[in-house]
Amino acid sequence: MTIDEQIRRLGGVARFADLDASRHQLKQLVSLGVLVQPARGCYALPDAPTALIAAVRANATLSCVSAVALTDPTAPVPSRGVHLSLPPHRGRRARTGPGTRVHYEHVERVGSSRLATLEDAAARAAQCQPYDDAVVVLDHLTHHHGPDFLERVLRAVSVSRPSRALALRADVDGRTRSPTETRVR
Repeated sequence: MTIDEQIRRLGGVARFADLDASRHQLKQLVSLGVLVQPARGCYALPDAPTALIAAVRANATLSCVSAVALTDPTAPVPSRGVHLSLPPHRGRRARTGPGTRVHYEHVERVGSSRLATLEDAAARAAQCQPYDDAVVVLDHLTHHHGPDFLERVLRAVSVSRPSRALALRADVDGRTRSPTETRVR
């Protein structure tokens, strides 16, 4: 497997430690324009999502509304910066840029990439966003992924915010087809 194939398998961005390559090989690929180096020890394909690059730079996982937006580009998520997740035991001084929100939690990743699973991202987004925005996003995701998906998300939300999970259970309806319809309802 070539180096750029390894990076593509990881979502388009990788740290040096994630790759089976020498620094010399990576430097050559950067000079040829096959890869870019957005930060020391961080390598990306030229078309890699900027939010995922921010996650790799911070050695974190892309989560919350950022992961929902990357996984489902049609999801009506507000663009409020980049949301990253770090393990709770990790220090509080993550290297992040302006507009980045860090959640200290354990999240499950999609394979070996730096992207949180859609369920974990939706559960975090349901807790992080204002209530009406959370209902709109969960309506959309339930419409596309079904009521079982919603139940798994609400079970995760109820661990830390049981009252929010109960309210969302009452207000989320996967039959709505647009954010406007959800807000009116």
